[in-house]
Amino acid sequence: MRLFTILLLSIFLVSCGAMPKHANQTTSTDPTISIAGAPIGALVYVNDEPIGSIVEKGNVFQTESGTHHVVIRGLNGEVLYDQIMYLARNLEKKIDLP
Repeated sequence: MRLFTILLLSIFLVSCGAMPKHANQTTSTDPTISIAGAPIGALVYVNDEPIGSIVEKGNVFQTESGTHHVVIRGLNGEVLYDQIMYLARNLEKKIDLP
């Protein structure tokens, strides 16, 4: 009986250290711009500020909601895309270049 009580208390103490961890996850409501078809290394500008370059995968750029001037320039500076657009919260704008 004594061994059973010690075993039961040991299990109880071990289980107290294994409490589930809670994480506060926040999801952004900022709009994103998803770009396909641009050459690797092309630069992406929003309101004349560079926000990144095109990579092999995952060409999604986050910005603030509002009206923006979006420009994509190729490796030698040629303009591949030039558009003024309104981006609302929770919006993903997809840009497909030929």
